[in-house]
Amino acid sequence: MLIKNISFQKRKEYLSEIELNDLPYKYALLIDDRNNSSYYWSLLKQKNKIISIFLNREDYNFITMKISLFILTLNLSFTVNALFYTDEEIQKINQAQGSYNLSKQISSIIYSAIISTFISF
Repeated sequence: MLIKNISFQKRKEYLSEIELNDLPYKYALLIDDRNNSSYYWSLLKQKNKIISIFLNREDYNFITMKISLFILTLNLSFTVNALFYTDEEIQKINQAQGSYNLSKQISSIIYSAIISTFISF
């Protein structure tokens, strides 16, 4: 490994933010000198879908592909959710004057999330 021949102070220049975030704790103490807010911002850029689409330029993906994949995933989620809600369930919500009983709908919410995640994966 060539990185072992480089001093700890200069290693930061050769590592990306993702690699810095994935460092073991004992090496991060020596190499990483970011404050909490910059560390949190780098995690947001990496993990949050909307922020990673528009503000993360370090992942080398085309922005049109990221936007297209996001729209496709969003439409897939809406479609799978619509399959689990029947007219009777919507009528029950309407008769209850808009109150939504989460405990009765939790199973369909979980199934919908699992199916849309599986299909998008």
